[in-house]
Amino acid sequence: MKTISNRLKYALKYKDIGKLYALAVDLGVDISSISKWTNNGSISLQNAIKISDYLDISLDWLLLGRGHIEQHKIGGYAIETRKILQACEKLSEDSLKKLEDFLTSL
Repeated sequence: MKTISNRLKYALKYKDIGKLYALAVDLGVDISSISKWTNNGSISLQNAIKISDYLDISLDWLLLGRGHIEQHKIGGYAIETRKILQACEKLSEDSLKKLEDFLTSL
């Protein structure tokens, strides 16, 4: 995912957030701001911090696309886990979906 808007859309889906109005109210912003952010608009650092905190996602991932969406939680994980997450980030969205489907079927 190359853009912040793509990562934000992914994060909203990942966290099962479908009601953007409720998110806007919780963040203290206008619904039009969230629409702008998800449609290739710019986002301030302050609002990116609010979103990453609210969704409990990595700010580094949201802004720069580095690491994993939950990279901020990995501190205690083994090196092998980090390598697996990094490898998953290189997968296409279709391959990642197939992997997710496989893992949830176990």
